[in-house]
Amino acid sequence: MVGAFLMDDEIIHFITVLASLLVLFVSVLTYRKTRERKHLSLMIGFIFFSAIQFESLYEALLTSGKMISLPLINIHLEHLFLLVTSLSFFAAIYQLE
Repeated sequence: MVGAFLMDDEIIHFITVLASLLVLFVSVLTYRKTRERKHLSLMIGFIFFSAIQFESLYEALLTSGKMISLPLINIHLEHLFLLVTSLSFFAAIYQLE
């Protein structure tokens, strides 16, 4: 049962990586078309959202779920990415007219 859970977990991580790349691709196309700051903020947010998903997949596959830490600032990498993602999305929402 444990082996089946790990396989399902890895599949879910892979699907979320693909989904994050899809929304990133759409946000890049939108920014290239409009060149608006709110779309730039969204694109940056989705870049970091994709980075979170890649990091999560990496942790699931190669580190047995152990989170990657940045010892210099004593924070988990995922939390730093989440902060940047949240701030980028907030900036995009704040710029809506």
